[in-house]
Amino acid sequence: MAPIYDTSNKELMKPVVKHILQTVSPFTSESVVHDNACGTAVVTESIFEHLTQLKSPIPSFPIHCTDLSPAMLEKTSEKIAHHAWKNVTTQVMDAGRLSFPDNTFTHSFTNFGIFFLPDPPAGTREIFRTLKPGGVAYVTAWIHFGHMPALREVTKIVRPDLAPYPPPIVGNYEEEGAIQRVLEEGGFTGQAGTVTVEKFTSYQKGRCLEDLGEFWWTMHGFSKAGWTSNDKTRWIQALSEELFKVPGNFRDEKGVIHVQRIAMIGKAIKS
Repeated sequence: MAPIYDTSNKELMKPVVKHILQTVSPFTSESVVHDNACGTAVVTESIFEHLTQLKSPIPSFPIHCTDLSPAMLEKTSEKIAHHAWKNVTTQVMDAGRLSFPDNTFTHSFTNFGIFFLPDPPAGTREIFRTLKPGGVAYVTAWIHFGHMPALREVTKIVRPDLAPYPPPIVGNYEEEGAIQRVLEEGGFTGQAGTVTVEKFTSYQKGRCLEDLGEFWWTMHGFSKAGWTSNDKTRWIQALSEELFKVPGNFRDEKGVIHVQRIAMIGKAIKS
């Protein structure tokens, strides 16, 4: 997914991150930031855009981008080179077993990655461990995917002979309390820390259904589940009928497709 990740996901995630950055404690020369399970570094990219919009000198603080996927980090490295971010580093690392010392970071961001871990509480324990006292962590997760009900209907139409597909997205916790629970299990509770959560609505956008469909086809692994290229053509055609039956999805006056996603944002402060 790394080559097409930004095309279909970046503009979906950025409004969520932008919302977070509007309330985050200010970055200073003393800040140390972790872009955890960073993917293609959407958080890091948004931080630089945020600081630029403030029209103030950008303090030179370290940002550590880590991810288990070398392919994602390759895309991140391309961004680092393109933008000449001198203070950003990358490292292949398991979010459930971080190699950073205790009390390293002032800010930690885990953007739509925590529930993809085999053991999400292990991930939040590592966030807690590596955060400085007084530091803040932001953890996000989707609780509603506007394309999923349509995909489930389309699979019944195109290939009723196959088992229902796609299966639930790995790590999709469609419950508002999941973020708070997993952060508290990680240590942010009682005298050790506090957690607050909020809901935020964003939209995956595309100018044509074929582009969005291509991303979903890849994301959900249809080609590995007995589906053929002929199936894909019929699948796209059926998707054009089913997608807009789902509440929240629409095509605007310019023809741009908007597919609703609802996120939960968890903010955790280490005491």
